[in-house]
Amino acid sequence: MTDQDTATAPQMQTLTDVPKWTGYSSLDDLPFRIFRDCLIDHALEKLVISGTPDLEELADLWLRLYSEYHKLSGNTSMDAILQQVWERDCKKSVINVVKSLASQLQDGPDDVIAECLTTYGYSMPKYAGDDDVYEGHLNRITAQLKGAEHEVKQAQKILEGLQGDELTKNTFQTQLVTLSRHYKFPIKLNDLTTAEYCAYLSEYRKEAELLKNKQDAE
Repeated sequence: MTDQDTATAPQMQTLTDVPKWTGYSSLDDLPFRIFRDCLIDHALEKLVISGTPDLEELADLWLRLYSEYHKLSGNTSMDAILQQVWERDCKKSVINVVKSLASQLQDGPDDVIAECLTTYGYSMPKYAGDDDVYEGHLNRITAQLKGAEHEVKQAQKILEGLQGDELTKNTFQTQLVTLSRHYKFPIKLNDLTTAEYCAYLSEYRKEAELLKNKQDAE
C-alpha cells in the first residue's frame, strides 16, 4: 500500500458509514409548514433532507413524528388514529411508486422494473416474448392498483370518522390566527417549527380547559 493509499483509506472507510438517507427526525427541527403538507397532502417526501428512503422507513418516520405531535400538543388518545394514518400513508406511497413503475412498462418490457414491482407485491413475470401475456400482466396490475386505491379510500373514511371534521390548510391558518390573538403577538407559519406550534397549542388547550372548568363550577 502506498503512502497515498494509506492516507485515503480512513476516508474510504467513513464513506461506508454514511446513512443512505437523512430526514427530519425531530419536531424541534421540522418546519411546521412541512408537517402541515405531510398531514394534508400526504407529501411525506418533504420529510427527506437527502438520499432516498424505503417507503416503509418513511411511513414509520411520519408515524413517529405524528404521534409525537399529538403528545406534545396535548392529545394522547390517538392509538386508533395513528394506526389508520400509518396504513393510509404507507399504502398511498406504495401506490404512487407502483403507478410510476407500471407506466414505464407501458413503453416496453424491463426486467429490472418488473423485479421492483414484485418486491412491492405486484407480480410481474419476466417478459417471455408473448405480447398478449405481457399485456395481461399489465392489466392485472392496473386492476390490483384500483383495489389498493379503494382500500386507501376506506382507510381515509375511517380516519375522518375518528378525527371528526376534515383538516385543511385553512384549518391550520385559522388556528394560527386564533393563537396569535390569544398570545397577543403574530405566530407565522413560515417562522414555526412543529415543536413550537405544539407548545403554543398545548398551552392554549390547558388554559381553555381551566376556563371551562371554572365556568362549569359557577
